[in-house]
Amino acid sequence: MNGKIFLVDRQSKLVPLVEAPYESEDLLQTLLADYPDLLAGELIDADHPRRWLLIKREAGIPGEEAGSGRWSVDHLFVDQDGIPTLVEVKRSSNTGIRRQVVGQLLEYAANAVTYWPVEKIRSEFELRCVKDGILADQALYDFLGPEADEEAFWQKVETNLRLERIRLLFVADKIPSELQQIVEFLNRQMRETEVLAVEIRQFEGEGRQTLVPRVIGKIAEPPPSAPKQWDEASYLGRLEPADQEIGRRLLAWAKGNGFRVEGGKGLKSAGLNLILETPHGDLKPLYLYEHPVAIYLQLVRMGPRFQPIEMRQELADKVHQATGASIPPDGSYPSLHYTYLQSPEAMAGFLKVLDWLVAELNR
Repeated sequence: MNGKIFLVDRQSKLVPLVEAPYESEDLLQTLLADYPDLLAGELIDADHPRRWLLIKREAGIPGEEAGSGRWSVDHLFVDQDGIPTLVEVKRSSNTGIRRQVVGQLLEYAANAVTYWPVEKIRSEFELRCVKDGILADQALYDFLGPEADEEAFWQKVETNLRLERIRLLFVADKIPSELQQIVEFLNRQMRETEVLAVEIRQFEGEGRQTLVPRVIGKIAEPPPSAPKQWDEASYLGRLEPADQEIGRRLLAWAKGNGFRVEGGKGLKSAGLNLILETPHGDLKPLYLYEHPVAIYLQLVRMGPRFQPIEMRQELADKVHQATGASIPPDGSYPSLHYTYLQSPEAMAGFLKVLDWLVAELNR
């Protein structure tokens, strides 16, 4: 490394700063934990600069349901929209940065979206705050602002995980061209997950240290922080041909049962909100999501009747009996996630469950 930048000090003296490697990966990891702004959120999204809330360094990721940490990612951050951001740090001198780190971070991501409950993430954040001698509530208030709803924020984190709406960041003092090509390819192919590299170069001279971040891998498609407004036509148009009939039948059922259809805001994938007008007010129990056709039974927006765990269990049991799908009924999930089974029997059974659900919501 022989790059150089120049500073002009208060005496109008030109001070050269020479590019220098980091003494260790741990040093760069510590800098990120202490100064999250080094992740250059304004370069990731110029219109809505990303801000970062550190959840934990060396965050454990389980490899099975209710498992302990099988792996650990260098940093877990969450941005202001509740998008989990996994960060893996390597020095350019580490030969694993070219290929090994890619498989490593993808493995972390695949297991995180499957096995990471939001309660664990929230707990890790609170424990980190205790360790750092700060109040978790105050840290979250400072991050989100006075108008933010803390519970709604953690619900966003949970929903983003279940939708695989996450961000993967490879961080190094210098990003090799091989890694840049892989990052750009992954970012083009992935629908919900954003993959980027952040290069943070270090310059030193005359007792001064300057850090210069650069984001690599951006593509022309809207990033996760700039969602698109979808409607029925665009939703159905994004479905695979074999799934379009399923989507049409679901929408026909919804309209026939008094639901109002509103376009959802997807990142790279389409979704629709189904709003039910009931004697208790407007409720939002259903969300349709493509790739594959999926339905989110949003219990937290169904009113008080479905808050008790008994009602969650009854709904989960009915879905399982009708379709064979297993969905988590307990309080650890803010919504019941059900991926639609593409068979006439499963569809007929599931629509019967939804008929029962509408009757219950109108009681």
